[in-house]
This record gives sequence, C-alpha cells and structure tokens, in this order.
Amino acid sequence: MPDYARVAGIIASNKNVRGVSPLVIGKVLVETQEETNKPSQADAPILRGVDPQAEGGVSVLPKSIVEGKFDLSGHGVVVGSGFARNLGLHVGDRLAIYSPHDIEQMRKNRGKEHEEAILPEDYEVRGIFDVGYYEFNTLFIVTSLENAQDLYNLGDSVHELEVM
Repeated sequence: MPDYARVAGIIASNKNVRGVSPLVIGKVLVETQEETNKPSQADAPILRGVDPQAEGGVSVLPKSIVEGKFDLSGHGVVVGSGFARNLGLHVGDRLAIYSPHDIEQMRKNRGKEHEEAILPEDYEVRGIFDVGYYEFNTLFIVTSLENAQDLYNLGDSVHELEVM
C-alpha cells in the first residue's frame, strides 16, 4: 500500500473510527547472541512493524509491557513474554534479524564468483510484553515501522492499515 497516509486520513475522518495505524507484518529469522555458557538460538517469529505513536489507538501493546519499556527507537524491539522465555531473552539482549529479502539475496549470490554474505541487522530488546494471549506472546516481536519497511525493502509502503 504505497499511499497509506492518505488512505489512513480518509479512514480516520470517520467519526466511528477510534484509531488507524500502518502495519508491516511478516516472518523473519532471528538469532540470539552466543554467550559464554549458552549457544546462540534461532527462531522464526512474526515481525510487526508499527508506528509507536499510533499503535496505542489500535492495540493494547504499548500498555502491556511487563519488563523494560515500549521503546522502538533506533534498532529497538519488544518481544512477547513467551518468545523471551523460549529463547532466554532479557531486556538489553541483542537479536540478529534476517529478513526474507536478506535470505533471498544470499540465495541469489550463492556459488557466484564474488559471493557475499549479508549480515543481519542487530536489534536491542527494549521491552517484553504480555498482552494476555499465549500465541501473540510466543509468536510476535515488534519494531518500528521504519525498521520493518527497511527489512522488507518496502520504501514508504506498508502491508496494511489497522483500524479500531
């Protein structure tokens, strides 16, 4: 959806709409940092890229932080409590996030004369959330809209608009 801001404005002008927020959503591959007595771990959660200012109008996520804070600035990410528990994550830990675009580029370069590995972006866990739904707490990680647009190579587009 390339012209999402205009569409969001039209939707928000309806008096029955309480909030509109742009969203980028999709699977990513994450890897934890290896520690002295703990090997790195990998998982493939669903990444939600949200506008931190608009997210409170369409979800309880910003108010559901149980550790740390809802800080998506820079390369910040918040993760679900189940996801954090499964990977042994704490606030301040770092995650490497591979996007589908990164993996596709590596596959295209595989076996070529000047093959290059694409290094993932590192993100800092700034908060852990519990929204009261096991699946959401276990399957989702959240970053800023801009980070998700970069990961998915979307430019200024989004996948959808959330409306409340």
